[in-house]
Amino acid sequence: MKDWFGDICKKHEKAGDFDHLEGKGKPLKRELLEGDVLDRTIKAANFVPEWVQKRKEVVTEMEKVIRLKEHMDEEVFEERVETINGLIRKYNRKCPPVMQRGLVSTGNLEERYESWL
Repeated sequence: MKDWFGDICKKHEKAGDFDHLEGKGKPLKRELLEGDVLDRTIKAANFVPEWVQKRKEVVTEMEKVIRLKEHMDEEVFEERVETINGLIRKYNRKCPPVMQRGLVSTGNLEERYESWL
């Protein structure tokens, strides 16, 4: 099996195409040598997985409903709890299986909110 990428890199290295790169000839920074390469790459790219964004949506909606609960009639409160459950379902479809969460009810919303923090 031929290493096409390696051959291309060697060709450009011989041609001096890498001589102008910042930090050439200097030791690598310590943080580049520690931890998981994928995690560092994702963090450097400012990438946030969709399930993390969905989690933030769930928490934000829970906060709103808990804060405004006293000012809602029971029917509106139940509708908002069902909206939260819809968000949780979307979150569960996107997140890793071990991170999935159960639905909330009008009776356990505040307790479940604490577990999301």
